[in-house]
Amino acid sequence: MKAVTRFDVALARMFFITVFGLTSALSAQAQIVDPSNPDNPYDHFGQQHNEGLDHIIANKDRLGTRPQALLTNGARLAVEFGCSIVERVPASSSTSPGRSAGRRPKGCASCAGGDALLLAGRIHDISGMTQDEFLASRPLVGLQLEYLNIIFDVLNQLRTVDPTDPGSILTGTENVVLTLRAVEAEVMAAMPEDEAALVLQASSVARHSVVYWGTEMSRPASDWGSGPGSDPAPLLFINFDDIGKADFAGLINDGILGAVFASYAELMDQLGSFWF
Repeated sequence: MKAVTRFDVALARMFFITVFGLTSALSAQAQIVDPSNPDNPYDHFGQQHNEGLDHIIANKDRLGTRPQALLTNGARLAVEFGCSIVERVPASSSTSPGRSAGRRPKGCASCAGGDALLLAGRIHDISGMTQDEFLASRPLVGLQLEYLNIIFDVLNQLRTVDPTDPGSILTGTENVVLTLRAVEAEVMAAMPEDEAALVLQASSVARHSVVYWGTEMSRPASDWGSGPGSDPAPLLFINFDDIGKADFAGLINDGILGAVFASYAELMDQLGSFWF
């Protein structure tokens, strides 16, 4: 297969700026896919995942101007975001599962740079694992393994999405969201709440992530499509399914901070060389 070069990217960006400029209304409609599931008591995990990505890209110029700084500074921004929120933890015995328990997200014992480096290291350790290797390394109980495998397989459907076609992105995104909502309903009916929690949290992150990146891919120009100090550009040449699976695994491994940083790290692995 012919390798993608910077020249290819430049030509593609020129083409998509022209074409998508004529179809901006369609691009804007990418946001009409609602990622939420009010029946999932852990749906705030997915919302926080997307807010964390927004925090990173809003501070893009703090990522540095050297490729080697991308991951380190991205991890610092992920930890910074996590330390700015109080995680809403559903109580297993409470009738109001959305109540705030006043706890910070996992990984936020402090906001020191060392935490960011440890986070980056842990996500790096799982990034090369296969789906089976990763899940086998987790201390899963009951039906957790079965349903986490199902969610992974749902995300694999994104391999059929054409990242250059807004219609394909929207259809693929909507199908995954609807399927994951159905999986979550089955999980809540089949599993004890304490075992279902991890699966529901991970599925929430997967749903919201798919909509987040589907929206960004459909925009005429995305802040994620170019590096610090550059104007927004189309977000091209990304493997949609790999990003979804990365932040899904990041949540299982490191909570909401792992989800945010794993999503960012996978994108940088795919696009970092084109940012500079």
